Amino acid sequence: MKLQEIVRCTVGVAFIVCCQPLLSWGSETEKGVTLDEVIVTGEKSKQGFTEAERKTTTHNVIFDQGTVKSSTSQTVSEFLAQQGVTVTQPPTQYGVAGVNIRGIGTSAIHYNESDSRLVFFINGKRSGISNLNQLSLNNVERIEIIRGPEMYRYAATSAAGVVNVITKRGGPGRFSGSIEAGYGSYDHLRGSATVDGLVKNFDYSVGYSFDSIKTDYKDGDGKTVANSTTVGVNNVNANMGYTFNKRHRVGIEYYYNNVNDARRPQYVDELTGDVIAPGIAQREMSILYLTYEGVARDNRFNWNASYGRTSDDYENRTDFRPGTSPTGQDVDADQFRAGINYNGDLFDLSAGADYIRYVASYSSRPNSVYPLGFPLHRAHTSQYYGAYMLGVLKLLENRLNFSGGLRYDHAYIEDDHYGDESYFTNRHGTYFQEFKDRGTRPYHRHFDDVSPAVGVSYLPLDWLKLRANYTRSVYQPSGRTLFNSDVSEINGGVGDPRLKTEKGQSYEAGFDVNLNHMNFSATYFYNKLEDPIVYRVLHHPGAKGAAPQNAQEQRFRGIEVGATVNLAPALGYTSFELRPFVNLTYMTLREELVMPKSFDGWAGHWMPARGVPRLSMNYGVRFHHFAWKFAANLNFNYFGEAESMGAATKIHPSLYEEYGDFTIANLSMTKGLWAFSHKSNVTLKLYINNIFDETYSYSYRPSYYNQGRNFYAGLVYHF
Repeated sequence: MKLQEIVRCTVGVAFIVCCQPLLSWGSETEKGVTLDEVIVTGEKSKQGFTEAERKTTTHNVIFDQGTVKSSTSQTVSEFLAQQGVTVTQPPTQYGVAGVNIRGIGTSAIHYNESDSRLVFFINGKRSGISNLNQLSLNNVERIEIIRGPEMYRYAATSAAGVVNVITKRGGPGRFSGSIEAGYGSYDHLRGSATVDGLVKNFDYSVGYSFDSIKTDYKDGDGKTVANSTTVGVNNVNANMGYTFNKRHRVGIEYYYNNVNDARRPQYVDELTGDVIAPGIAQREMSILYLTYEGVARDNRFNWNASYGRTSDDYENRTDFRPGTSPTGQDVDADQFRAGINYNGDLFDLSAGADYIRYVASYSSRPNSVYPLGFPLHRAHTSQYYGAYMLGVLKLLENRLNFSGGLRYDHAYIEDDHYGDESYFTNRHGTYFQEFKDRGTRPYHRHFDDVSPAVGVSYLPLDWLKLRANYTRSVYQPSGRTLFNSDVSEINGGVGDPRLKTEKGQSYEAGFDVNLNHMNFSATYFYNKLEDPIVYRVLHHPGAKGAAPQNAQEQRFRGIEVGATVNLAPALGYTSFELRPFVNLTYMTLREELVMPKSFDGWAGHWMPARGVPRLSMNYGVRFHHFAWKFAANLNFNYFGEAESMGAATKIHPSLYEEYGDFTIANLSMTKGLWAFSHKSNVTLKLYINNIFDETYSYSYRPSYYNQGRNFYAGLVYHF
């Protein structure tokens, strides 16, 4: 471990130790928000736990509204990166943001949701996308990372949990909103508008934002990164509903993202070693939900149902000759989910079912087989069925809680376009020898899995909770990993119809402290993946390129620590908030067992897991003076040392390279300027990103770096 890493760990531990005298602070409280089924890790000040928090047996993380509003981020992926979550954030809207939690991430190739083991939800419903860079932070109220039995309401694809984005609803006032206009570095233009309210039984929240970067940015060394502009990014969001009989709500939600002419510089592909020419990309995402929620008169039962339709389109060009095809995808998804919950004095029960169907179409850029590329065509259809049951037994006046869950998942994947895959050619030598006879190759696969989860929580004191949990997960192969063609569906390399289901096990134990003005949590976790699906260069006679493969095993072990405290009351002040905070994940184990068909003489040996930093940490301080109408947030995000490989090293275990080990500091400030009434006012917003002009990249051998120091200033009119 390097000296800088030791210093950062020491700073974090020292912060936690210094917080201990604050455990005996007075009992005055501040206004808080009670959330259902999750633990708030933001601005709580009331001592003790709510009923929902008492029965939660895992470390569920909630980034509350105050944390969201004080961030300099524009997208959900940028926000998670600033909060210490491991995110490979692209420097422009061209790229895809990869997310990794506790060593488990989206995947090496995650062009759409069906390929991703880490699934993202909006208000409890599948988003249909895997790129959180497409979700604007403009209308987000809070963001949750949910684990354990409660995760089975959503999915069981990752033992590390699921990410649930909660958007705003209208009310409680009749009408309010905001208009923002601003300008930033590299000719960054931004405009947005929101309106929300509650009129009788109709609630509404609607918003729009636009961003454009017209000048190539500079990295931390002051070097201009050519071909890095974005003509425009449009975001639309709407969450509307009508409540009848005070117990039933029908609603409609709509989210839209359009990226116009996002450019990317030339780079070297880490897996293949190929030099990729500068490119230009277009993205378009739309999500539509129809929802229903109901509750019984005695509030014992509540239920919900929803239907969703999503579309995720993408194309990029590096060859601009007339008549050629771009590399692209068009993934449409239909989903339905329903659930019912019972809340009793002694126990709670929940049950539900969900279904989603993906239809994926792909096109390919020019290559040696198709000199003009291959046009957009239907490639594969994937259907996933799920059902779950959850229960919580509440004993000793809710001081002792036992939770459990069971989830069943069935997948049916069908290849809709076949004939030019590597199985029928010599492009990969004898790696697919068994499929040379076309009749031996399956054109569809199905998978069935059952996942259990159990947990316990115990409160020896009102403000102290001890917890432990075991969760099993399953990540079933996708259409792309099973049946992809490396010439007509070029993104993601060749598929392999022999892939097995990736099965995970997660163990965790920890404790939470909720005291007046102070929160602290610590968690030990261990994740084990059997047959993990990884993308690796093929080490086989005559083979070339990368392909999805089942490694034998991956193991991740570490600790998570989070703490936040409001120092102002200890200093005798109630007119302002001064809140230092720290969140860190330290990996003590991150390794992968070498695959039997790789590295002659190395099979059965362990090697480092690719792209997982040893330490990820977010720390800083928030300040809010109520009378001055001034708020500031100083945030430091550390991305620790990670290990990687590429075609140049042939991923030989002894030739891994380290990258990372950098800290990015960001500062946000808001100041109320003019107040026209108790609701109408003008606020100045100032963001400074990468304050110390760090030169950094999330790639181990970068062809270009992310943005250096940059600014944004805007005026917001609230009404």
